[in-house]
Amino acid sequence: MKSVKWNNGMAKATSCKDEFQLVERRWIAKMRIKAQGSAKGWLFGWSISGSFVVLVIITLFCLVSSISAQPNVLLSQTPFSAGGVMVGAAGFPELKVTGNMVGGYGYRSFHRLLIGGEGAGIFGENSSGGFGMFTVGYTAWMRHSLQIYPFWGFGGGRFTVKEKENTMNFLFGIGLGADFLPSGESRGFIIGARIGYLARFDEKEFNTIYLTLTFGGGRRD
Repeated sequence: MKSVKWNNGMAKATSCKDEFQLVERRWIAKMRIKAQGSAKGWLFGWSISGSFVVLVIITLFCLVSSISAQPNVLLSQTPFSAGGVMVGAAGFPELKVTGNMVGGYGYRSFHRLLIGGEGAGIFGENSSGGFGMFTVGYTAWMRHSLQIYPFWGFGGGRFTVKEKENTMNFLFGIGLGADFLPSGESRGFIIGARIGYLARFDEKEFNTIYLTLTFGGGRRD
């Protein structure tokens, strides 16, 4: 076996076997660094993507469950009131920062008109803050106790991103929600999802997009 020469502290292979071992070590080191970066990205930079995957799974479950016939078809097509907890991720596109989001929402059904509110806190490695707003929604699609509705809102919020802090000020929100009442009865457990956008006209760099799963309860009035 040929010897290995050293050049500036780095091993230089003088045989095919040594060359192969050197390339293998470099590849393993590169993959280890990449894996560490991916893990950090999943925790801090890709939380929205992670929530989206979970959202797709929940949505598929809702669609499959809604295929089964329910005993009261008329009841299952009646809009309902709902409220619960929101858990997901939020991002600030202008500043390229994401964070976790936990909050709550609720609305009362007046036939297809949905009047309520929404509020949440945002926290992460480079972000923090919260918001609250009054919302108005409309049941655009209702079938087998799956209620899909666009909603609009206005309120206030304050955020800190990358040590940049904005003042408590007015914000406008728009989004799309989906709530599913698995029991198909007049009341019961609710699962769903919400995606929305919060606009700050005075400080656009703090505009926020969010994606959450929702859990709670609902009933038909």
